[in-house]
Amino acid sequence: MAEDVCVVCGHEGESVAHVFVHCHFAKAIWDLLGFDMQHFGVMGTQTNLQWSSILGIWKQDGNLSLGLYAGWLIWFNRNQCLHHGLCKSPASLLELIGRMAKDSVEAQTKIPSPGVDIQYNWIAPSKGILKLNLDPGYDSISQLATCGVVLRDQHGDVLVSAVACFCGSPSPLQAELRAILFGLELMQSGNFKQVLVESDSLLAVKEINASGDSVSLWYGLISDIVHLAAICNVLGASCLLGERLML
Repeated sequence: MAEDVCVVCGHEGESVAHVFVHCHFAKAIWDLLGFDMQHFGVMGTQTNLQWSSILGIWKQDGNLSLGLYAGWLIWFNRNQCLHHGLCKSPASLLELIGRMAKDSVEAQTKIPSPGVDIQYNWIAPSKGILKLNLDPGYDSISQLATCGVVLRDQHGDVLVSAVACFCGSPSPLQAELRAILFGLELMQSGNFKQVLVESDSLLAVKEINASGDSVSLWYGLISDIVHLAAICNVLGASCLLGERLML
């Protein structure tokens, strides 16, 4: 990383170690989380960090997930400052770290056991409202994603149905988001309005509804979904696993 001025603090030269450790913003985050800063000092120089050693200590202390969330958000905040001129406070970033940890626990507890077949009953929307259901599939080895979408009215009559295949999808979340965007593009092409979107991905629904506060790697894709949802007058997004969130 070039020795430019840090875009977050604006005072010191930027390096990997500065962004994650020496910047006053990063120090505030680690201090709020109760992490021992000496772990960074003895294992890194002013410009480099020995991440393998740091991660080993976090794992030993039971703080690996929390440390990874914090590191990711510190980097995410730096990029938001650089590319969009937006910088969160340490307190607001701490809140996001807590949200990520909570979402991770909820996602793990709601994953069905292997071999368990879960049946979902389709619930009709109110009169004059349409419902868009999406069902993506994902293969991590080939990074191939497929999805089926169906649009129905309050009587359950199918107005539109389609399938799609996406190559080069590096994660299940990205596949879910691409499926939602594909469905919204169909809504736009057919000039359908007053639509409810229903997905089986709790994390995707939460990230879409978080909108500007999303810290997902797929922030640009989420922004496209939110923009298209406004054009299509999407009324909200819900998850089949029980949580309903509004766009």
